[in-house]
Amino acid sequence: MNKLRACYHIAWTSFRSRLAGYRLLAVVVVASYFALSETATVGFNRDLAANNAALVGAHTAVVAAIAILLFGFFVVRDAIAMDRYDGPGELIAATPVRDETYIFGKWLGNVLVLSIVLCIMMIVAVFRFQIEGVGSLDIWKLVLPFLLLTFPAVVLVSALAILFETIESLRGGWASVVYFFTVLLVFVSGIVDPMGIRPVVSSIQSVPDTQTLNGETLWNGLSLTGTIALRRLLYVAATLVVVGISAVQFNRFDTTVDSGDSEDDSEVETTSPLSTPDEVSIETSLSSVNTDAGIDLPRILWAEGRLLLGGHRRGWYLGGGLLWLASVSLPLPTVRDSIVPLLWIWPLLIWSKMGIRESRHGTMPFVGSSLYPVGQLLAIWAVGVAITLLFMSGVGLRIFLAGDVIQLFVLVSGAVFVPALALASGSWTKTSRLFEGSYLLLWYAGAQSKWLDFMGATGQAHVVTPIAFVCCGAILLWSAVISRRCQLRS
Repeated sequence: MNKLRACYHIAWTSFRSRLAGYRLLAVVVVASYFALSETATVGFNRDLAANNAALVGAHTAVVAAIAILLFGFFVVRDAIAMDRYDGPGELIAATPVRDETYIFGKWLGNVLVLSIVLCIMMIVAVFRFQIEGVGSLDIWKLVLPFLLLTFPAVVLVSALAILFETIESLRGGWASVVYFFTVLLVFVSGIVDPMGIRPVVSSIQSVPDTQTLNGETLWNGLSLTGTIALRRLLYVAATLVVVGISAVQFNRFDTTVDSGDSEDDSEVETTSPLSTPDEVSIETSLSSVNTDAGIDLPRILWAEGRLLLGGHRRGWYLGGGLLWLASVSLPLPTVRDSIVPLLWIWPLLIWSKMGIRESRHGTMPFVGSSLYPVGQLLAIWAVGVAITLLFMSGVGLRIFLAGDVIQLFVLVSGAVFVPALALASGSWTKTSRLFEGSYLLLWYAGAQSKWLDFMGATGQAHVVTPIAFVCCGAILLWSAVISRRCQLRS
């Protein structure tokens, strides 16, 4: 099979499968909001120069790069997972398509998906210039920052998403958390600059004081000088290295585990699957289903709790216990500033399982044939709420003793809302990526704003906030029920 043709079909199939998702739209909405908002300062201060086409294009391009780095990763991270869990992986493994061709095609498909965000943000930049821009509309100066600043972020995030899928230890929910906070650290510290903020700010600051427009500094935009182009090409080169590593790490959907024990085949007793013993005695006895007994709620809750809490490493349980001890022993202001945000991150691995287990492991037919398939879904949510309250019980006890009823209500509303968000996201998308991306965005926003504080991290949440989150949780839970009923009819 021609490599280019195979790569094209892999990329195009991967691209088309992501167009109908909600995650891509969410990234566009977030990026557009921060680009058009007059109060939110993202990237760099827009008051550094006059709002001509060059500045509008550069600022919108930087905002787009930040949104793609933070949230675009969660849009394209399941490119290989869709083939692994939905069935085509085994067929692809049996074809003559080489590993590097498959990985490159998947990376190219990710680039095409995130390029949609880039193109839409170009349109947003034109719209923004028509509203607040000064001077004439120079399309080249408006578009050039997207090519120099945003596109390297697109290719880099696309490659990192592939790398996280090919390395088994990076496929879990913790890897998503590590990636998110690593990008935040890079953004705050400025160790590296994949967003392209540094060349823009330094170029604006180098403008002579005499070059002004309406009393403001007139910046003519970025130029394709050797230094700027070389720095941005370094990120593209790093991308190719990451894609190469991904191709080496790719196991071609091989789920077998090599034990490392080499035994002589002659010493291993083998039995043909077609061979039968001389005497076969099969006795089966199935008890009848008692439909009058009702739902055994405690047993279902216990089983769902074991499924959600099981399967984690010992370090996760130990870390959760230490955080709980810190929440009851440290001063309350310190707990709110440092411990509460961590407590609302720690159960992410539990929440991300909700709603996807049946489709991931193919158990939906068994759940659908049970007496109470919708009741089982509600049991998952109830267990998620109970686990969340268990994690927050130390903080809740401290707040209760302090007599802060509103903040206690905030904790309860968060415990109702987050599992409902996870259950609805998993039920509709059959993957944890939408929940992980949207929750991390809400987590960050909640720690900054009293209006979005569902965690009690600010200690100043408005009384309307918990009511709103409880209502949103109820809507999301009802949405998950609708999804379950749709699955039962299909």
